[in-house]
Amino acid sequence: MNREFSCPRCGRPAKELHQSLCEKCYAETLTLIEHPRTIKINVCPACTAYRTGKKWIKPEKETDLNKIIINVAEKNIKIHEDAEDPKVTLKIENLGNTTCTVQIHADATVYNNQITYNDELVLRIQRETCNICSRLAGGYYEAIIQLRGENHIPTDEEIEEYTEKIDKLIEKIHEKGDSTAFITKTIKRKRGTDFYIGSNHAARQITQKITAEDGTTLTRSPKLVGRKDGKDIYRTTYALRIPELKKGDIIKEQKNTLQIIKTGKTVTTINLRDGTKKTISKRDMENIKKVAAVKDAKTAIVVSSEKNTLQILDPETHKTHTIKKPPFVSNNEKEAKILKIGNEIVITKDY
Repeated sequence: MNREFSCPRCGRPAKELHQSLCEKCYAETLTLIEHPRTIKINVCPACTAYRTGKKWIKPEKETDLNKIIINVAEKNIKIHEDAEDPKVTLKIENLGNTTCTVQIHADATVYNNQITYNDELVLRIQRETCNICSRLAGGYYEAIIQLRGENHIPTDEEIEEYTEKIDKLIEKIHEKGDSTAFITKTIKRKRGTDFYIGSNHAARQITQKITAEDGTTLTRSPKLVGRKDGKDIYRTTYALRIPELKKGDIIKEQKNTLQIIKTGKTVTTINLRDGTKKTISKRDMENIKKVAAVKDAKTAIVVSSEKNTLQILDPETHKTHTIKKPPFVSNNEKEAKILKIGNEIVITKDY
């Protein structure tokens, strides 16, 4: 036997009561959305980071204050658990320097009853420099990357090349969430350039990656600068030394013309005539001189290609030359990078 109830609010019979009310009265009396009347938000004028409590939040993309306000409002809205297919619209009104109003409109279905909600919340906006921007403005740094040359003073070209590498790497680390991955300042020294880095973690990643890729020499020197919360605080100096011979450089070893293809604890080379590879120790490299850089190579048109030879058109004299084809050159090449070293013409590998 099905039992029927009587709704105490409207008197209609009901098969089921929700908080002592029929479905229609329950839907009419519930609060569709719960939210605070007022929210205080602190916004950094420098980077648009914001906080509503103690923790600063750095927006991934939104730099517009309106988007930040809507984002904060959305996080502070709670939709009733019985609402089906809710649709919420937020609209900013009366945006001023210190306050604004967010109009809330919502529609939903509760037990087959369509209900609507209209209200507003007030955001009080306060400008405050976030902790990261405060550190940046105050010259904060945890590490120094010292860019130096190995047995030479870095050239302007080398400084420019490695500055670009450091900038790109620190930008990637920052994008991955390290908010202190920034360059506080850059100082040119007599023997190179110093980069003051806000994050020791970022400085370590940068120097390790460059060393792995370019064969630079890396030394690490931590220095105790104080204590905080019972822990020692260190600043670390990373000395990054650019080798005289780098990947892509052309060297002469006895009668062989070699190109460096990898640097590190040892140097890996490829013979530009027969394609054979050779590993040379750093110690043996001290007596080997650079004869050209890969950037010095000129583009020559390949006139014809045979199994073991290439006929190329000299880009300077416009004469054709027949040279031995190294194994790293394919048969369908239309162009080749060439270098003239004495009376010899060699084809280089691209990097």
